[in-house]
Amino acid sequence: MTGTAVTSKGTVLLGNGPTDREVVLEASSNLIDWQVLTSGRIDGGDEQITDPDAPRTTRFYRLVLANP
Repeated sequence: MTGTAVTSKGTVLLGNGPTDREVVLEASSNLIDWQVLTSGRIDGGDEQITDPDAPRTTRFYRLVLANP
């Protein structure tokens, strides 16, 4: 993750990672219980994901390689 921005549509997460890798973006309110927000393949460029539920709660995020 390289940054975040709060908009009227939610929190926008910015990031990049290894080219052509499957990743899973997870969110947690307590750093113990994690839920999958989305998954996909990184194309080597900057990625942008919007979390529409973020303005209503405190969240932590992690980006996990799907098949390390």
